[in-house]
Amino acid sequence: MPNLRLHGTPALVGPDDRAHPLSAREAALLAWLHAEGPTSRARLAGLLWPDGPEARARANLRQTLARLRRLAADLLDERAGSLCLHNGARVLAGDDTVLLDGIELAGAPELSAWIEVRRDAARRERQRSALVDGRNALDRGDLDGALAAADAALGVQPESEEAWRLRMEAFARRGDRASALAAWDDCRLALRSAFGVSPSAETEALGRSLLAGARAPAAAPRLLPPALRRPPQLVGREDTLDAVLRTLALGHGAVVAGPGGIGKSRLLAEAAARFEPALQVSARPGDRLAPGAVASRLVAAAIRRFDPVLDEITRADIARLLPPGRDDAPRPDLGSALEHRRVLASVARTMLACHARGMRLVVVDDLQFADDVSMEAVQVVIGGWLARPPASAAVPLFGARPEELPPSAAALLDLLASSRRGARFELQPLDAPALRRLLDDLALGVPAADLDALAPALHGRVGGNPAFALESLKALWLDGIAEWRPGDALPVPPSLQESVRLRLARLSPEALGLAQLAAVAQADFRPEMAAAMLGRPLLALAPLLAELEAAQVFQGGAFAHDLVAEAVSQSIPASLRPRMHANVAEDAMAAGASAAAIAHHLRAAGEARRAAEWQLRAASDARSRWLMAEAAEAYEAAAALLDADDERVAEALRAAAACRAAVAAAC
Repeated sequence: MPNLRLHGTPALVGPDDRAHPLSAREAALLAWLHAEGPTSRARLAGLLWPDGPEARARANLRQTLARLRRLAADLLDERAGSLCLHNGARVLAGDDTVLLDGIELAGAPELSAWIEVRRDAARRERQRSALVDGRNALDRGDLDGALAAADAALGVQPESEEAWRLRMEAFARRGDRASALAAWDDCRLALRSAFGVSPSAETEALGRSLLAGARAPAAAPRLLPPALRRPPQLVGREDTLDAVLRTLALGHGAVVAGPGGIGKSRLLAEAAARFEPALQVSARPGDRLAPGAVASRLVAAAIRRFDPVLDEITRADIARLLPPGRDDAPRPDLGSALEHRRVLASVARTMLACHARGMRLVVVDDLQFADDVSMEAVQVVIGGWLARPPASAAVPLFGARPEELPPSAAALLDLLASSRRGARFELQPLDAPALRRLLDDLALGVPAADLDALAPALHGRVGGNPAFALESLKALWLDGIAEWRPGDALPVPPSLQESVRLRLARLSPEALGLAQLAAVAQADFRPEMAAAMLGRPLLALAPLLAELEAAQVFQGGAFAHDLVAEAVSQSIPASLRPRMHANVAEDAMAAGASAAAIAHHLRAAGEARRAAEWQLRAASDARSRWLMAEAAEAYEAAAALLDADDERVAEALRAAAACRAAVAAAC
């Protein structure tokens, strides 16, 4: 039986290495059977010749199959009316070549789109693999290998910031600051040319530190190595990941649940990478103050990734999910619960349109932070998905801390659990052998015999929560892990909070102040606000951001983990909190933030009367968008903040009652 070559120029390759070229439709048919498995003749004929009469398409398929059988009689099997590749058929590895390179299928749009999706997924996997190899090479001190891997990743995606940062760090470690700065300039040019945007805060902070004459953060002594920031392998979760992937492959949805730091987000990211094309977003602390925040984030990411074909009504409805900007034209109020449901359904319509463009998986992480309106919209998405046959819509995958879920998110997971198309996976702490494998992957420069003693000692001290273990290892690294010997007392804090506290104590006062301001502001944090409140020029924040990134307090301009944010928040003196919230509120007003967010900060600042004014605005905004439950809560909150003799108390309570009546009538 000849070998099948699908990458590069498609062909059947005989035992004598002689290649028999395949036509475009022959190659596409074999690629489909290899990737998708057994398929009916009718489906194949419709994919390959969709425009003509069915009889002609079937005749064309018969002729194509006859030619393939002349080339290789035992290449194909037909069982129960479906065609498939023979069990013994061998498909040659693709290496770095393109799937069906040079193949164009005129008049077969669905199959052409499928090929492009497959090519895109392969490109992303090559880029991901190159970046992992590059980081590992950098950790080993193999600077040439790191640069080669960065070049390979940039060859796949020239605007990859992670690849550019890898290149900058490798040059900086080599002492070639000029080349590192040139890589920074090239990164900015690539992003500006491709998207018209500037690099992220992480890339800019690295570039500014180079410009100031400093080495890249990874080169400085006693700074955390990249492997400690993000372990290169998923350890101790292989069985769970396989089970999740099998569930998704069956067309079933899944929930990955567990406490903070247990590894949900990493597992979801791995699942998404293996189930491409996938869409992944996360809820964030502070989202509950912005109705529709998660839904709008989901839709924006979907449109950016898949460019779906949407009608004007859907686009207009999607715009209503977004909080109004300062310069937006006034939007007409929604007139009924029916219009509100239509707006929520626009998310489902968008997801279906993205599925038509190849999207297979939708991941929403950290549901414990999600706002109620978004959860209502996602419930509509899940309801529509459950009503459709498998494979006719993208599969959902969620991550959550069950003990912290708001009622709306809990109801969403209950809906999935009550169906026959949902599975739940509870992540458990790692055991000591899994921690030992993790230590191997981290390549900390400790002898294997010492790691054999370190793993159980670490497990006994902090347990099997991966975040706790990594935070403890970071503290141990900063204290000098190479000096640790079996039997020594571990300088490892007993909890993650204590580990972070020790790390925060090593920050400069200015960097700690910036982190504390971000913890107070949450979703309303802006670099411009920080510069004004700290009395610094905007560019002077770059070294502080670099310091926070190097200590892994920040990652990508936000907190590296919500537990880190909690620890930073706990470090703020109680006497300073009200004034900080007041300053954030003033900046939020100037920036046109949501009325609900401004009211939150004013209330925390102790300015009840002003907070009540903004709560009334938030109630009016919510009511105009037919978010009646949110409007009722805002009216009630305003009434509680107003003076008892204020006539607006009764007005607010009447409005709240009317909104709740509207909610009841819509049920």
